[in-house]
Amino acid sequence: MLVSGSYTPREGGAERQWRAVLESFSREGSSCYVVTQVLPREPRREVIRGVTVFRVGSLTLLKRSPRFGMVVFLLAAVFQTLRCRPSVIASSMLGSATGAAAIASLGYRPHIVRLTGGGSEGYRSEPVARADRWISRVWCDCIARLDPVVVAPAEHLIRDYELAFPKHRLRKRVVPNGVSRSFRAGPGPRDGVGWYARSESTTADQAFLEVANRLTSVQFSTFGRVLADVPPNVVQVGWIEDPSEMLASIEVLLSTTPTEGMPNVVLQALASGTKVVGFANAGMSEVSRRYSSGNKYVRLAKTGSVDELCGLLVEALEDDSEVVADVPSMEEVADEWKTILLGDTASRMGFRNNAE
Repeated sequence: MLVSGSYTPREGGAERQWRAVLESFSREGSSCYVVTQVLPREPRREVIRGVTVFRVGSLTLLKRSPRFGMVVFLLAAVFQTLRCRPSVIASSMLGSATGAAAIASLGYRPHIVRLTGGGSEGYRSEPVARADRWISRVWCDCIARLDPVVVAPAEHLIRDYELAFPKHRLRKRVVPNGVSRSFRAGPGPRDGVGWYARSESTTADQAFLEVANRLTSVQFSTFGRVLADVPPNVVQVGWIEDPSEMLASIEVLLSTTPTEGMPNVVLQALASGTKVVGFANAGMSEVSRRYSSGNKYVRLAKTGSVDELCGLLVEALEDDSEVVADVPSMEEVADEWKTILLGDTASRMGFRNNAE
């Protein structure tokens, strides 16, 4: 059972990773469930590729009073989770979803908390953002007493968790994000620069538009959100379900977000043989150390320095070297999650492996 504030069709990096893992489990015969927030025009219950999704809570309350609406979601998520009687409960992020999973586990079911990435704008990570608000800090202290296993896609998120909550003595694991292997470009020509408008981020949008306005001879293609008032050298594709083909057709992926956890779109670009230019935040720096050969494939500018970003982008466009980055696949990541969800975590807490 996964308890998460969001799930398909609303998907970020963490949701896409969870979806791939749960669908892999389902194909092998496990019963997989997701409890998430209700969405407009989406059914309250549906089965998506073998995974049963329950959408609970109240849209009206969430709109009128978000805090009260989240309390209602928490209670409804606890009730639905207990009804399904899962042997292992996982949650995404440190908010109401994790609280619901912790309450449902009651200390006698294994509970895994999967941290998400960059956090809200202005915070370098989700743990730091949570610790900066006293009510969230108290909430996380209460969850920690039920002894979950904390899993993150990047080492810097684990370090930030230890910094934000130094009194927590929890079991922690790093499981990297995986990518789709469905498409990789052949030796044909690549063209231009890609940019992903991932979510509302004024800082990222402004940095991208400044780069595009300065480098007028470069063709930019964006996907994700559609921006207003873009220069003529920018083509906006909009939302696409699988960006791997597009990422394999461009020369460089540009990232302008000030904070990153372990950016899926960057990993997918590297796996597709595409160079990356971005800001040297914690997530991008870890990507560079882990997958870039001497910073050859991932060029990083000081965060906020558009001048340096433009220079590195021109340099990357002039570089004809081939990108060969050993980024793990979704299947490899799913196998690693099996050791946590069905293996050592469950056995240490007195539960048998479901496969047995």
